[in-house]
Amino acid sequence: MRKYVGIALGGFLLGLLAAGYVFLYLPEKNAPKPALSETVNPPAPSSSLFASPAPENKPDMDFVTISEKVGPAVVKVEAERREKVSTFGMEEGDPFQDFWDRFFGQQRPRQQQEQPVTAQGTGFFISSDGYILTNNHIVEKAERVTVNTVQGKE
Repeated sequence: MRKYVGIALGGFLLGLLAAGYVFLYLPEKNAPKPALSETVNPPAPSSSLFASPAPENKPDMDFVTISEKVGPAVVKVEAERREKVSTFGMEEGDPFQDFWDRFFGQQRPRQQQEQPVTAQGTGFFISSDGYILTNNHIVEKAERVTVNTVQGKE
């Protein structure tokens, strides 16, 4: 028993010495830290991907000023489409369908119905002649698309 206590005490002391060396005497601790003012700005992109040049960093531009400036370009997009929906509640290939059939002992016929679905999202004007950029999943397979501006125009 005395042997194990000695080994444990020796291991503990060696661990303390190693931790003290790591935290107190490593050369990385004494290295000078870089100044915060020496930041490097990445170069501005030079492609024609953007509709306008990148905005300059101005301290007097707050959120209200920016939103008043770009707010009229933002629009609300509503798209209506028809999707087939299962009336029973379980879709084809549902993993619990086999359990349901065994538990109740009968299979219910599944009927597909078409229901109107409305998808909503946002977009914004990218050109002065009326092109709008929005997400594809909003307008995909849409039968009718409605765009509302901030001013209330449809």
